[in-house]
Amino acid sequence: MVKKIENEKIDLRHFEAVSEKDLEKEIKEIIEEKPGLNVSAYMGLIMAKHRGKVDGKKVMEIVNKFVK
Repeated sequence: MVKKIENEKIDLRHFEAVSEKDLEKEIKEIIEEKPGLNVSAYMGLIMAKHRGKVDGKKVMEIVNKFVK
């Protein structure tokens, strides 16, 4: 909305959802890079990075698949 008010061009690619395949790959990489964190920490890292582009329930499901 801010970009629209300021008459800036809006790039809709910034608002696209992340594919499940890409999300799973990214979660796996984060877990390998930062071993030993708890599920909530991984969840926070992913959600902060994607800000509304991913479903929290799906993220939790994938994180639990790799952590447990």
